[in-house]
Amino acid sequence: MVLRYLDGRIFIIDLLPQSQAEADEIVLVGDVIDEINGFSLRNAYNGQAGTVLQKLKGEPLSFRLIRWKWQDGRTYRPLLPYLKVLREKIPNFRLQHEHARKEQTEDQCLQGGRLLYNLRYLGRVDVGKHGGKEVLDQGIQMVLEKHLPPQFKMAEFDHC
Repeated sequence: MVLRYLDGRIFIIDLLPQSQAEADEIVLVGDVIDEINGFSLRNAYNGQAGTVLQKLKGEPLSFRLIRWKWQDGRTYRPLLPYLKVLREKIPNFRLQHEHARKEQTEDQCLQGGRLLYNLRYLGRVDVGKHGGKEVLDQGIQMVLEKHLPPQFKMAEFDHC
């Protein structure tokens, strides 16, 4: 993500191609980063987001964002003055309305009537032979404590 600090707020002004932010399809250009893992970034100073991210290096990240638009597409009014300044300071700044990858690959989500999942192999940790989704939390914690790369086997079963 490319960030711009403006009056104590951190705006996302671009998403780097093939970055995790682009792949996750959560943030949009124009959104505001409000918190990272509970660390408030209200009244942020230049570089504060980078400092917080350095402290959290290697840990799972949780962002609290302020979306620049409502679900119906209208601009969130308290952000209007900030967005106007960003457009003045950065002539090529454009608000992102939809996620680029979703627009391009939406019909590729189904193949032969089955959902496709885009997974990446990260490693392996043994959490036992039985369990459901609740073992994910335990497995993630084990990986973090042991500094092991995680691996989760996923299977899909049709129940009749």
